[in-house]
Amino acid sequence: MKLPPLEPGISISRAATTSRRAWELHNPPPPALSRGQAEPAPQKWRSTLAVERRLAGLLLPHWPMVLLGVGITVLDTVVGLAKPWPMKVLVDSALGTHPFFGLGHEASLLVAVLATLVLFLLAGGLGLAQTAVLFGLAQRLIAGLREQTFEHLTRLSLRYHDDKGTGDSLFRVANDTYAVQSVLLDGVLPLVASTLSIGGTLAVLFGLDPVFAVLAMVSVPAAAVASSRFTLRINQASKLLQERESDVYAHAERTLGGIRTVQAFARERHETSLFRERVLASRRAMLRLVTAQTLFGLVVDLVLAVGLAVITYVAARRALSGVISVGEVLVVITYIGTLYAPISGFTTNFGQLKAATAAAQRVFQVLDEEPPPTRRRAAPPAS
Repeated sequence: MKLPPLEPGISISRAATTSRRAWELHNPPPPALSRGQAEPAPQKWRSTLAVERRLAGLLLPHWPMVLLGVGITVLDTVVGLAKPWPMKVLVDSALGTHPFFGLGHEASLLVAVLATLVLFLLAGGLGLAQTAVLFGLAQRLIAGLREQTFEHLTRLSLRYHDDKGTGDSLFRVANDTYAVQSVLLDGVLPLVASTLSIGGTLAVLFGLDPVFAVLAMVSVPAAAVASSRFTLRINQASKLLQERESDVYAHAERTLGGIRTVQAFARERHETSLFRERVLASRRAMLRLVTAQTLFGLVVDLVLAVGLAVITYVAARRALSGVISVGEVLVVITYIGTLYAPISGFTTNFGQLKAATAAAQRVFQVLDEEPPPTRRRAAPPAS
């Protein structure tokens, strides 16, 4: 095959003797897509739900550790729900006129202080245990997925490697496989903890006063609408960022791998210019993703702030009328913050989960590539 012309003054015979690396350098991958445009994906990858289900399937072989992690998360949620009550004892019993099981002011103060200390120690211990169990599980999943992806890449056809490039494959093995850890530690675990916290908080509020539970849920539908509006935008921005980062990695690998050819044909400035374009495209993709996640968080926080203001007003009015005590007002406000913090945290967790899903999508695209049929070696001739 005849190489394309390189620079004026270089003969065809000299160009024909260059390595295949020269052909790759002078035939770079297709130009970067326009700003905001993601690489077209096959139809089966348009639903991120399928990718998320497949990621969840990786957890099934490790179900004992998953159950242990979930159990620790449940205990941590229970401890978190108990934290506001020592403050009620402090305000109503130690400093107020409502005895705590017949105890005096000094005894109530001691109970409030000791309960606060015990609860925080329990929360810290459970947090350490949760980190040890789930981080160890995440590292196992990463190692397994990396090995599986690398092994599959070694069996794919040379045409696949010629089309994708070594840099893209390295990025998928080294970086995109971390999606498993992100899904587990930044996605699934916070979502499970937030769901448990929301359910427990609503149950406690309903026990205190059903009006507070109803008012607390008023802001949730509006937050859900905002979430649905930003879902597609964040998912597209996450996928675009992964593609642009892979372009940077692939161009650097291709250029530095053929550095002899680059210097032989004085292509340093040209390759640097191409690399700069890919870096700028990656930066624009990152800014687009961060902007979408930030706007998502601001909209949700605004909706929840309105709900918190309404509940604070209602609780204060009930305290002034003598329906509830001052300590109960503080407990209600604390629980509302406990309720709204996980809902607001859904914005961050949701964005991280979508980014991890986009990375996992690229890994699964590799694993779904069919390797060429294995050729059987001819049997040795009979002696």
